[in-house]
Amino acid sequence: MSQSSAMRTKTGKSKKNFMSTSDALQLAASIAGAQEARSRQKVARSQASSSHNHSREGRTRKSGRAKLKEVKVQLAAERAMAKKKRVQLHKKTVTETSATSTYDVSGSKKKRVSFA
Repeated sequence: MSQSSAMRTKTGKSKKNFMSTSDALQLAASIAGAQEARSRQKVARSQASSSHNHSREGRTRKSGRAKLKEVKVQLAAERAMAKKKRVQLHKKTVTETSATSTYDVSGSKKKRVSFA
């Protein structure tokens, strides 16, 4: 047996050695290099896309809160207009009914009973 594949211990049994320390270090270095290359590519892609997005500065985006405030103001204005229309309609119907109705003064009044 060669010394690189198996080493002898004190008891005489051979210790299995599948990979030497230098091979393990080389493997770790190559894995780290591959990871570093991937991370550099991601950074380059993100920088390229971010610089591309900044080129469209002419168009401004409103924040979500600003949009929400605008919508709330618009809805409040619509509610106010609807309420004004209802009030005007109610006033119109009240004046029409009071002008057209005639009260029967000569008729007998009904007695009303209340249970307290």
